[in-house]
Amino acid sequence: MEAKQNVLVYPGGAHEIMKATDIPNYTLMWKDRLGFARMAIKHGYPVIPCCSVGTEDMLTRSFDVHLGCIRKGLKIPVLGPVLPHHLQKVYFWVGEPIPTAQYKGEYRNDAFAKQVRDQTKAAIEAGIREMQEKQATDPNRYLLHHIGNAAKDMLASLWSSNQTKVDIPLEEQVPASKKSD
Repeated sequence: MEAKQNVLVYPGGAHEIMKATDIPNYTLMWKDRLGFARMAIKHGYPVIPCCSVGTEDMLTRSFDVHLGCIRKGLKIPVLGPVLPHHLQKVYFWVGEPIPTAQYKGEYRNDAFAKQVRDQTKAAIEAGIREMQEKQATDPNRYLLHHIGNAAKDMLASLWSSNQTKVDIPLEEQVPASKKSD
């Protein structure tokens, strides 16, 4: 940041990647951490909120392994295999930048850092809800549905392109048994 390079920071980290089975999908677990907000304020960087939805829906958290011997209360989930009918799209959302220049580098100010953190969290939670709404109405959300819909569309296209209209003269339309001599 001191070299004015762009930086990608994911607040939350391992806690959010390896959520225990009792924590709902897409729950932000930032607690009272302010590090990313302080860094952004210190260097005057805007925070660009972003999120994705879909990955956590593919994973089945079967049960937790308690690792209190490493850290008090630590537990991690054991993941089941990703089954074909769970494979699905991942939806990405990028929100409006949240400016920090107005704080004039005062990164030690807890109120400023909390404001940036809370504004970022609210934006990301709104983005998650928006992507979940899009996900819920997408007929091609799951890979198997996408393949099925694509095959159906392809067959419909082939069927309609093979349908030709042939004009048959009226006298040829009358069955032979009905013709008079």
